Amino acid sequence: MKLLDIRNYKKVIPIIQSADINTMFALSVLEGKVEGKVFIDEEASPASFFIQHPYRMALLYGETNREDFYVQLVSHMLNVQNVRNEFEWLQVLLHYIQK
Repeated sequence: MKLLDIRNYKKVIPIIQSADINTMFALSVLEGKVEGKVFIDEEASPASFFIQHPYRMALLYGETNREDFYVQLVSHMLNVQNVRNEFEWLQVLLHYIQK
């Protein structure tokens, strides 16, 4: 997982808007209305996204075949490195994004 630079958040908006689930909390992060974090699989052409809202809500969206991304995500979710000290509510919609 790579932390996306806040200057590149707007590039992710159309992708997240295409989701068939509630993404308003994630969009509020991407639109700069609230602080949050956006993690991606790769910088050149991101296809897997993990977006954290400050109210401990998170959205996992995108392609499922990005093994490195998901290995790191599982480590984060299981708190292997003991860096998380609060629970998160996770909303998931995984599929192959049409390009």
